[in-house]
Amino acid sequence: KKTSVFLKSIENQISWFKREYPKRRKLDAWLIYFIGLIEPLNINNIKLICKKFAFRRGEEKRILAYKKLKPQFIKELSRDKIKASRVFSFLEPLSYEVIILIKAKFKNKKLKKHIKDFFEIYNGTHLYISGADLHRLGLTPGPYYQKIFRRVLNAKLDSLVKTKKEELELIKKISEDKSYGAK
Repeated sequence: KKTSVFLKSIENQISWFKREYPKRRKLDAWLIYFIGLIEPLNINNIKLICKKFAFRRGEEKRILAYKKLKPQFIKELSRDKIKASRVFSFLEPLSYEVIILIKAKFKNKKLKKHIKDFFEIYNGTHLYISGADLHRLGLTPGPYYQKIFRRVLNAKLDSLVKTKKEELELIKKISEDKSYGAK
């Protein structure tokens, strides 16, 4: 009975996604249903099933990503006061299929709203600045570029910066605060 209720919820969430985001990549609906069917199994049994069915690596990765979700992850994503950057950092690494499963499984209204906001607002967020801008500011290329981009993206997601000028000002501030490879 629990499985059939979950499968019905999955069907509703797949329909919601198709209706709301017709221009996004198509969901692997079969995979979402499959995960819904094997959801009660423990991780070792799921790994055995993945091995026997010889799934492609990406499919197995999505199946295991859902099964490895921690209760703390769901608890955090269900909170009322959570920054957009935090929602993004939780959901961005996950596939659309896993996110749809989370939305189908958990009934928390805040969690559902965070997922909706992720798809509608955060998922398409991009920066105006580029590596060339960092170089022009005197920052030598290196691994800290990614850290700077992440900080600026988080600030943008949290509505602390909106324009290219504000992004550049934040980078200047970041590079003054730390020795991020300034020439």
